[in-house]
Parts: sequence; C-alpha cells; structure tokens
Amino acid sequence: MLVPSSCIHAQAGDIFVSHLTEEDGLSPGGVMNFFQDAEGFLWICTIAGLNRYDGNRFTTHVSDPLDLNSLSATPVHDVTQGPSGKMWIATRGGGLNSFDPLTEKFGHYRHVPEDPSSIASDDLAYIDIDEQGILWIGSQTALTRFDPRTGKAQQFHPAPGQPGQLQGNCRGEVIADSQRVYLGTSAGFEYYNRQTGRFRFFPLLLPGGDTLRYQVYGMARGRDGRVWFGMPGEGLRVYDPATDTVTFFDIKTAGGRRNTRPMRMLESRDGALWIAGYSEIWRISPGRRRMEQLNARASGSHELLSDGLWSIFEDSSGLIWFGSPNRKALFFDPRREAFRFYNPAGAAQKGRAPAAVSYLQQDAHGRAWFGIERGTTFEVQFPIRRNATEKLEKFETVSAGQTMEEPFPAAAPPAGSERPALLLIEDNPDVVFYIQSLLRPKYEIQVAGNGVTGIEKALEDIPDIIISDVMMPEKSGFEVVETLKQDERTSHIPIILLTARATREDRIAGLKYGADAYLMKPFDKEELFVRLEKLVELRRALQARYAQAFGATAPSLPKEPSPDDLFLQKMRRIIDENIENANLDIPYLCQVVHLSSTQLYRKVKALTGEAPISFIRKVRLNKAMGLLQSTDKTVAEIAYELGFTDPNYFSRTFSKEFGEAPSHFRKNQ
Repeated sequence: MLVPSSCIHAQAGDIFVSHLTEEDGLSPGGVMNFFQDAEGFLWICTIAGLNRYDGNRFTTHVSDPLDLNSLSATPVHDVTQGPSGKMWIATRGGGLNSFDPLTEKFGHYRHVPEDPSSIASDDLAYIDIDEQGILWIGSQTALTRFDPRTGKAQQFHPAPGQPGQLQGNCRGEVIADSQRVYLGTSAGFEYYNRQTGRFRFFPLLLPGGDTLRYQVYGMARGRDGRVWFGMPGEGLRVYDPATDTVTFFDIKTAGGRRNTRPMRMLESRDGALWIAGYSEIWRISPGRRRMEQLNARASGSHELLSDGLWSIFEDSSGLIWFGSPNRKALFFDPRREAFRFYNPAGAAQKGRAPAAVSYLQQDAHGRAWFGIERGTTFEVQFPIRRNATEKLEKFETVSAGQTMEEPFPAAAPPAGSERPALLLIEDNPDVVFYIQSLLRPKYEIQVAGNGVTGIEKALEDIPDIIISDVMMPEKSGFEVVETLKQDERTSHIPIILLTARATREDRIAGLKYGADAYLMKPFDKEELFVRLEKLVELRRALQARYAQAFGATAPSLPKEPSPDDLFLQKMRRIIDENIENANLDIPYLCQVVHLSSTQLYRKVKALTGEAPISFIRKVRLNKAMGLLQSTDKTVAEIAYELGFTDPNYFSRTFSKEFGEAPSHFRKNQ
C-alpha cells in the first residue's frame, strides 16, 4: 500500500486519506522508491512493476516477454528523469530501461560480457543524474557511468588494493556533482574524480597502521560541499573537499556512548544536520558546534525506534520526518521542539491487517508518501485530491519532557485539488504570519523578504499567484510588477499589491504597472479571498480562450496582443514548423523559447491548462482530424506526416482524444 499523507501540511489531529491498493491498479509487492517527474506524475517502483500515478488512476508497467517494447524485468529499484524528459529505470535482472513518454515505449540497456561499453550489471540498485545529464548507476558488483546521448557506458569494477581503482561494491547511495561521484561501498567511503578518472579511497586506520574495510551507512552532502557518512561501530565521519580529508566527528549520546550506527542523514534548510541511528536521533547545530540527542520514546516505550529508522526527509513546512519498518512514522516540529507519531495502522480495527511503513518519501510539492504493507497486500495512502471517506487515528504526541496539549492548526487542501503555489513578497514578519495563517489551507506558500529576492524566486519557481507589498527595501512592489510583467517567463502570473498608501494615485500607479488587483492595509480577509477567487476565475476564462491554440490552424492575434498571446503564438509556430519531426520534444522547445523545463511547464500549464507535451500532442491530433476530413491520405501517411513514428500508437492516441479511431472518424464524416 502507498500512502501520500496530507499531514505534512494539514498537521491536524484527524487526517482524511485515500487508500489505493491492487484493486485500484497498483502492482502488488513492496514499494522500493518514489519519483515525481517534471509533468507532475508520480512514479512508484515496486517489486512487481513500475506504476505511474496521475492523481486519478494508475498506469502499470510490467515485463512482457512477448512485447519487446515493455519493461525488461521486475522488480524495479529506482527511477529518475533525464533532461530530455525520458525516464530511466533501474531493474533487478533486467538492467537499465528508458521510457519515452511520447511513444510510451521502453528501451533496454543490458550487460553484455564481451562489450565494455555496456552497463556493468543487470542487477541495479541506485541511479543518480549529474548536472551534465550523465547517469551514475550503482549495483552490487560495480559502478556504471552511462551517457544517454550515446547509449554508451563506462564500467568500474572493484579492484581491491590497486591505487586509483574502485575498492568495494556499491551498496549505498551514489551522490554525483560536477567534480566528483561519492560512493558508499562495501570497502568504505570512496569517490571518483571526474578530472583525473581515478578513485580515491579512505580506509579506516587502526592502531599499528593497519586498515579496516567497513560498510558505509547513509551519506548526505551539505550546502558547504562537505559529505557526511556513517560507519557501524565507528560513528560519524565527514569528508571536506577543500582539504580532501576525512575526519571523525565525535558525537556521543546523552549517556556518553558513541553513536555506534548512524543510518540516515539529512541537512535541513536551517543548516542543522539530522542523524537517524538504529535506535536514536541526533541533531547537530548549523555551526556544527553543538550536538543534542532527541528522545522520541513515548512513556518508556521503545516501540518506534527498536527496529531502526530507514528514511528521513524535511517537508516544505520544516517538519523532519522519520520512517520506521515497525508500523509507524515520526515527525519532529522544530518550532515546538516536539515529536509526534503518525500511525497508518489506525484502520486495523475495521478488519484490516496491521500496517508497516516500508517506504517514506516526499514529492516535489512537499507531501509525504508512505509505502504501507499489510500482511501480504500493499496499498497507497495519499493526500486529499478527491473525496476521501476514511479517517486515520489521531496523532500520538510525545516529546522529551513535555507533551503538546493542542493539535496543529488544520491546513488541508480542498478535496479534489492540488494547492496552487503562492509567492508572498513582504518584509513585515507580522503581515507574513497573518497572510500565511489565512492562506495556508489552500495554497503552497513561499516567502521573500524584499523585492529583489521576490523577483529571483518568481523567475526561478514560476508561482501560480503573487502577493506583494509596495513599500519594501531593495525594490518596491511597483518595480516587482513591472519587472515580472515584462518578462516572458512570468508575464502570465496574477499579482496582487498590498499597501498602506490609500490614495487614488497610488492605486492607479499600481494598476498602470500591470498589477491585477490592489488591496489597502489593513485589509479584510474576505476581500482577499474574493480577490484571489476572481483572479482564478479570470485565469480559467483565459485558459478557455488560449485552448484555441490547439486547433488545426493557429488562431489570429488580437489587435493588441499581450505578452502571453505572443508567447503562445511563438509556441504554435515552432510546433507547426517542426510538425513532421518525430524528435520534437520538450528540451528542443526549451532551447528555442529560452526557458528551463520547469519554467516552460508552469508557463504553458498556467496559460492553457495543459502540459507542454499535451500541447504538442493536441496540435498534432487536431491537424490529423483536419487531414482526415480534407484529404484521401491513409491513416499511416497522416501519422508519419505529423511526426508519429508508429501508426498504431497514433490511432490509440487519436481514439483516446476523440473517442473513436481515425478510420471510424473518417467514415462518419
């Protein structure tokens, strides 16, 4: 079972969730990993297949020996996405797979013993992708460097005792950056120097000069570039790339004992280092000068931590989550200095088996997803996106020396929707707190403390809506509006200005700069809600108008085109000019329109309600409809003319879009 829980944002005593099981299309077997792609789809790796979840249903991919375009093998251990939009999948026994979202076909890359340019093993465990788009793949026997552009691999096999060579099998995380690839291996901590092409190994020195091979448990790279890793029985080590040295970090428990088995590590956004041991949790201050052990046991119980902590992450609201294999997850709220348990077994009294948290991960929106195992069945619990009817039990609150009396304030998103991203640009902490308290139930909120930072965040993240103060340091709200409305990347974003200056001239000035609404401080919260709702309605109306861009012919521009009109016209022109090109994809569009994949996705999605890939597909299909009506070309000829490489795939896509096959559509005209 898989559970994405809204409790990260809701933080309420009662949380409504939805359970997805094999009956809903989830493949059976334990959850191995999660990944959310650039289009927003959630990919779920299990021991019985690969699942893609779109918020409403699963698409399950399994291995079919009779279909050469299917997944090569199961189980699926890991998945990631490359710059071209392709998905890359690590399987056990089937090697590396690629998946093209446009053709919905898999490609296979297997280990070939006589070919050194093939991958090193078919039993793969981890994938990391570096800044150049190179895949670094860990397995039980070797490390593989794979270049998706050429389809060629470079193998690194352990050669113990040989300087500059890999010393152990890759059994932990792989962390790649522009200079080095860090590895936790069966021999210890190693890295690959990409400039020299050699490995560097850091053995554990014993008294007398001997060295000891050791298993690395968990790695984490801090913002300062240092890499932290744990060793069983030997505590915590840190690698400093500035000095190319590894040093022992002497962390001890409250009783004076050394941390004997650090398992998982995380650097939170405030710079603190969190360490989940086998049965204990530590927090190291951002300056690395103070360490404290946090007691998460409730009333003398060792239930949560006795079986170890196997996953850790920080959510978008600053809560630190820990996953345990013995039926519970735990989160720590730094603001209240308190732990709370989240128990997905709350429905067991209804006849369901006890639940074990087999995997815990966060998606790009800050939601927690739980892989839940109930006996021999598995299911997904996820945040409120549709009407949920089942309640989980209340949180059990524990802390070191005190108990929190009140539940966190409820902030669940409305059922059937995802919360839009809102950027709040405001330098007054009290105003920030007040607006957050009003809007957090319905919006994902980011905060910028001045105009310069606000512009940077808007250009980087492309939020759905912006609320900005007028009088701020660095740049005023007027300058924020002017800058963002003139930039093609952000011209579509609705902006509300807040100010205590209530003169008519000020309001007119804000609207002249391009602000979509203007509110005076102190404002009435109902007025703010109404303004936001009206802007959402306006955006929907614009999406309906911009949907004409999908037609068989490009719509004409209005007499006074807006920057968004010009942007969509440019998008349509690029697609029309490359309609026969089967390689027309998102990276090419990004290059031509000078936007990143994230910026392009959020821009097109906001304007049209469709993802860029859907934009391309709808234009092609509407052109196909026109050709079926006006020409005698065969279905296959039309498919090839419009960039489809497989007429059968074209027919399936056409049927899915219009409700009937191309041949039937032509007969009915």
